[in-house]
Amino acid sequence: MSWHRGRAEDCALIAGAESLLYGELDGRVAARVAEFCGVGIGVGDRIGLFEGTSVDYIVSLLALIEVGAVACPMNTRWPESRVREALAGIGAVLLGEALE
Repeated sequence: MSWHRGRAEDCALIAGAESLLYGELDGRVAARVAEFCGVGIGVGDRIGLFEGTSVDYIVSLLALIEVGAVACPMNTRWPESRVREALAGIGAVLLGEALE
């Protein structure tokens, strides 16, 4: 799957002080897909994302989409108890815990 129509050397995204070229983004997404598949994350799995806006967040989101998992972004302003309640309500696990 290709995430862009630009050239590998064109800027794909900027988040704060960090930026990625399309080629770099593709490489990071591919690596994250391999990581997710390696721990058994697959089609239909519900995975909670609980991190602020960042390049890593975008990479994880794109990788989950590519794997066929259901990305479930959580509000980073919520306390942990509310996040846990929401995850349980939708049958999702938190990304970091899914990798353990």
